Amino acid sequence: MGYILLAFIRKELLQIRRNKMMLLVIFLIPVVQLVVLVFAANPIIKNIALLVVDSDESQISKDITNRCYSTGYFKRVDSYVNRSQAMATLERGDADVILEFPSFFERDILLGRSPSVMISADAVNGIKGVLAVNYLQESLLLSMKDLDLRFMVNANRESSQVDLTYSEWYNPLRDHKSFMLPGILGMLLTVIAIMLSSVNIVREREKGNIEQINVTPISKVTFILGKVIPYGLIGLVQFTIGLAVIRFGFSVPIEGSVVLLYFVAIIYLSLLLSTGFLISELSENQSQAMFTTLFLIFIFVLMSGLLTPVESMPDWAQLINRANPLAYMVDIMRRVVLKGATMIDLWREILILVSFSISVNMIAIFNYRKSVD
Repeated sequence: MGYILLAFIRKELLQIRRNKMMLLVIFLIPVVQLVVLVFAANPIIKNIALLVVDSDESQISKDITNRCYSTGYFKRVDSYVNRSQAMATLERGDADVILEFPSFFERDILLGRSPSVMISADAVNGIKGVLAVNYLQESLLLSMKDLDLRFMVNANRESSQVDLTYSEWYNPLRDHKSFMLPGILGMLLTVIAIMLSSVNIVREREKGNIEQINVTPISKVTFILGKVIPYGLIGLVQFTIGLAVIRFGFSVPIEGSVVLLYFVAIIYLSLLLSTGFLISELSENQSQAMFTTLFLIFIFVLMSGLLTPVESMPDWAQLINRANPLAYMVDIMRRVVLKGATMIDLWREILILVSFSISVNMIAIFNYRKSVD
């Protein structure tokens, strides 16, 4: 069996090597995607069009306005004293957020009062609207601190002051690349592994090669291993290239064990390839296999927590997401790379991936019929 398996693996690798476009898809495109996607999937929004309605036109309101623009998050839009003009600009889409200072703003501050500052944001793009308001609120608080202003909590009480000290662990510079890169690598591994393996059997069937293989004495297990192992080796090469890009291309330190990452990658690839093999078995042609694969990939990626936090999903979606292998892979990658998590920390997630892999592999083996129609 060992000699037959090695010969079968060699045959598969030779077929892949002869396909120049396949080599391009396997090795070059994932690297390009990893480099491009990390910049495209930037959760930090800049160039927010900020319109200021300054009814006070005082020195303090101007200082606060300049501080907001100096953060780099906002770009300047013509200021209006008339709020109706500002709202018309917001409605046209020429402004994203409005900061409105009331009349006598500076006077009220100097008298110890708490004047109200109004923020109006365009929330058609909900994420952009929320971030714009958060950035603006943070800028206002920092401005007040720099100007050494104090607000009265209550007219009958003395002003209270709280010194807030905080620290940010694991990603202190708030670098989105450090957060996104491990998850994107897991996503690319998912896309490439499932797509390559999902058209495997059905392509052989369309070419008429599967009948020739079925009449040989090769066992089902040997046949499946011979089909899966070559793509597993390719997946590990892609994983190695991806880790090198993360570490040396973007200078993101890998805090955890690289051996643990490869151990998890092997388990994960086994699950992906068996899933793709099962799709290929059940599909009648390559188009059907591709549509099924794309359906699964969209579900896996959108619910994985790569782009949006899993905790923000409704309860029923979080329940369904427990069957999403990419969600576990993204979580493991981020925790190992950024936090230095160990096997003890990740035993539950790894055990779930192992269970998924064994289950899908068993289904693929029992479902494959070695017969000639």
